[in-house]
Amino acid sequence: MSVHVKRMADLLKSGAILLSEHCPVCNSPLFDISGKIYCVKCDRPVQIVKSAEEEGKVKADIFLADLEETFYLKMREAIAAVKSESEPDRVSKNLTLISQWLDLLERVKRLKQGA
Repeated sequence: MSVHVKRMADLLKSGAILLSEHCPVCNSPLFDISGKIYCVKCDRPVQIVKSAEEEGKVKADIFLADLEETFYLKMREAIAAVKSESEPDRVSKNLTLISQWLDLLERVKRLKQGA
């Protein structure tokens, strides 16, 4: 028995609901777990969209979340560079980058609130 099938069986035993829909990525059956739709094989939540407008909003939300995650990653890299750098010009350059990433994160936050 595969790991995914065992996890699916365990979910059913714990009260999850097997749905008729399938994951758009791996085609595995989806589960309703406490009101959230989830793909066991992909190990991630899934959103089912019913209209092109709703699909566009979901794609925009995913894009903004990915963008936000990238900005945080880049900011962490710049912070690590500041900690390890002793040359003032390089420290200043990384601090400027951090400031720019913070500005971009604020813009993403505003976009997410407006979406």
